[in-house]
Amino acid sequence: MKFNSTIKLAWLSIKRASPFCLLVWLILVDQQPIIAQKYFGIGFHLTPPVFLENTKNPYVIVRPQIGLAYSITFKKEWMPSKKKQWYAEAGLTTQGLRYHQTNYFGDSLTIWSTSNNLHAGYPSILFGFGQSVKVFKSKGRLSLGLEGTLCIVQDLGAIESASFGITNTPMTDITFPANIRLNVGYSYDFQIYKSIMGHLQLYAALSPQKITNGRQYIRNLHGGGSATTIEGTYHVNNSELGLKLFASLSKRQVKPPLKESTTPNITFSKKMTKYRISINSQYFRPSPAIYHIPQIDSFSVKSREIAIPQIGFSLEIPFRNHNLWSSIVHLGIGYRAATLVFKSVSNFASDGFPVAREIGVNNLGIYGICNLGISRRHSLKRQVLSQSLTYSMVIPLHKESEYLGIPLSGSDFQFPPYTDPVLEGRVDYKYGRKSLLFGVEYNPEMFFNLRSNFFLAIGLVGNYSFGWITHGRFEVSNNTSTYHGEMVQNFSKLGISIRIGLEK
Repeated sequence: MKFNSTIKLAWLSIKRASPFCLLVWLILVDQQPIIAQKYFGIGFHLTPPVFLENTKNPYVIVRPQIGLAYSITFKKEWMPSKKKQWYAEAGLTTQGLRYHQTNYFGDSLTIWSTSNNLHAGYPSILFGFGQSVKVFKSKGRLSLGLEGTLCIVQDLGAIESASFGITNTPMTDITFPANIRLNVGYSYDFQIYKSIMGHLQLYAALSPQKITNGRQYIRNLHGGGSATTIEGTYHVNNSELGLKLFASLSKRQVKPPLKESTTPNITFSKKMTKYRISINSQYFRPSPAIYHIPQIDSFSVKSREIAIPQIGFSLEIPFRNHNLWSSIVHLGIGYRAATLVFKSVSNFASDGFPVAREIGVNNLGIYGICNLGISRRHSLKRQVLSQSLTYSMVIPLHKESEYLGIPLSGSDFQFPPYTDPVLEGRVDYKYGRKSLLFGVEYNPEMFFNLRSNFFLAIGLVGNYSFGWITHGRFEVSNNTSTYHGEMVQNFSKLGISIRIGLEK
């Protein structure tokens, strides 16, 4: 009775209020959603590697890989306090299924082939909620929440080849469509354009459940009169590790608090630097050679990781209006090298002895490299950290023609070429290696001031280039069988760099 009388009293007060009081009341009510924000987000995420029960026979190797998928979401945030926020999110997400397949044909014309199978699908409705709190002096927010996904359709029917395939039959391979996940993320607020605010979110959605499963087969096409097939299962987990970009849809926005400028105040010298010239040296691990050959149990062919040097010259010219940014040019030269490790059991070799040999494939000539890009300097306590990102061009400067050979265990005193080798072949520029390779190189360095205007820079270097810089062919044989193989090597590196130079 008391509660009903209170409601009636409030309603009579509103009816008897003046138009001005009603307008003030409506404005106050309308001001309440100012602390709520609406966002539209797009994202890309990695998914766990597909589980495959059977991945190898002598002529087929299948390597499960991390999947790649995407999502679109709408999110609303409420800010009950300056440090805490609640959010609710809904949208559409997908899942990835990916594997890499290598086939060995065993003949001299078609030695091997490789392919990537990528499936991004399993569209699911996503909905979730959680809370986020300010961390790191209001520069970012840490969020924790729960979310559910509802798979709309199992859209994978089959991915098949002659030697390997996976299939999904909805009636027999059905999975429960609803899943639940724990979502942990970190968001960083920034201004996208004028009045448009947004944030970038790195997140992990963790789930023990499977979004799909099914059957798989692997087939040995070289098993004699009839191909032998082994069947198994596969399944895909419903977890994610991704990045989302959110843009605000609200006209009235809660702007993030102003923070101090992150541009460091670095005083290198009293006058502006015109250029830096230096001699550079790198010591790195190149990409190991890859030997494609049927994976027979009685022998193996592989490479060992090595380290090789590179020397060169660098010129760095700071921008006029932004002295912390510079254009940078590197010119360098180095040599190419690889290794070959061969092992076989005693029953394979024609002389009845096991073979265990390692040779260096060293006479591949030198290469030249040119790097063009930009660098940025940062203050780090009393030192200076520089980060450079460059575009690289690698040119092999020799037309190599190097003999490959492994003698039998009883042939220790022979000189190449061997009269009765267990492995024999050649690395030759005519087989199809690239004459120009393009790539990207990243080089963070720590600078140390020496006497006068001299400096020393020590850092790390990483390069990824596209294409083969080395290409070879070979055969492994005994009294009864011959197996054809191929050698390829990319130009990529990971190592350390040292520069000493002059700053004017």
